[in-house]
Amino acid sequence: MFKINRDASNWQANLLKSKDGPFKTQMDLYYLYFMTGIGLNLYTNFPNMSSQMSDLTSSYPSAFSASIRYKIAGLFLYRDMLNNNLPIDNKEIIKKQIESKLSKEDGNTFLTPEAVNQMNIYAFNGFEYLKNKYTSAPSNEYIFLTIFYNDVMPHLFKGS
Repeated sequence: MFKINRDASNWQANLLKSKDGPFKTQMDLYYLYFMTGIGLNLYTNFPNMSSQMSDLTSSYPSAFSASIRYKIAGLFLYRDMLNNNLPIDNKEIIKKQIESKLSKEDGNTFLTPEAVNQMNIYAFNGFEYLKNKYTSAPSNEYIFLTIFYNDVMPHLFKGS
């Protein structure tokens, strides 16, 4: 189950109001929060974190193609290997990581429930980072994307 920070609903309300905008669902923003968290390696599990999250969805929206889902799973796997100081060029170790983190049963996320929980932690911390950096979300989703592109993206995966 994908979960989102309870504070996100109010903070991101302006970003979801346009029917023609780039963000169609909360999951679109969850993805940006996840990218921020994983890209900045913001993996801190606070004692009461789960009580500060609310259920978002049990699967990716249909608009997330299989290709995107595999890329998200691969990105998660890459960060996990870096964080565990595992060589990313050793095929045997990569195979073991794939078997432990990726799910054969979940054809939607391709991730084990534990891996989805870890994604939620990255997304939670990514949202917290953005909320602390920008106390309120810009009133326009295109302005937000421009700010995100110029101000956040250059720092993702640096020093990985």
